[in-house]
Amino acid sequence: MIKNQGASLEGIEQKFNNKIKLLQTQQIDSYVIINGNVSNIDYNDDIQREKAFYEFTLNNLNKFQNTNQNISFIRIDQDFLFKQIGEVIFNPIVNSAVHIKNVEEKELNQQGKKIQTLLTAKKSNQQKHQKIIEEIKKAMKKKPVDELDKDEIQTIEQKLKPINNLKKGIKKKKTKRLGKLARLHKRLKLNSRKQK
Repeated sequence: MIKNQGASLEGIEQKFNNKIKLLQTQQIDSYVIINGNVSNIDYNDDIQREKAFYEFTLNNLNKFQNTNQNISFIRIDQDFLFKQIGEVIFNPIVNSAVHIKNVEEKELNQQGKKIQTLLTAKKSNQQKHQKIIEEIKKAMKKKPVDELDKDEIQTIEQKLKPINNLKKGIKKKKTKRLGKLARLHKRLKLNSRKQK
């Protein structure tokens, strides 16, 4: 259920609580939404913040409808954590909601900091990968594939030289042998004529 101070249950809030009651019958683990700075909202206005929270949770309820899980949303303001509402819930590292049950705000801050560190690490890794990709692209532009292959072709040619020389040597030997045979054949012919 919603844990929040002094908000009247009207319209969207009532719908939200009804939806939670319905989902709680499915016995689920509790999830926490951390509500950070929200764009296009006066963050000092309590009503606007509450409305943004309810709207977000209502829009995202379908993400939490897994079997054997009990949902509970807690609204906590943490400016330093994320720029947009609810980013903690589905982030690329955790890949699911943040699983926190009955925690103090201090503990929640620590969890948030851990996730923020992980997200920063992932971002720097992505940047490194991007740089490598760019370097490869630059290298490919500077040296076309044909030029890159020239070195390979030269090494192959050098390896082939002794093989080609061997082939030439064998050819010469063959022609020498054939020459000898031809001369012998001529002699035999001449001898046979003389004998006649």
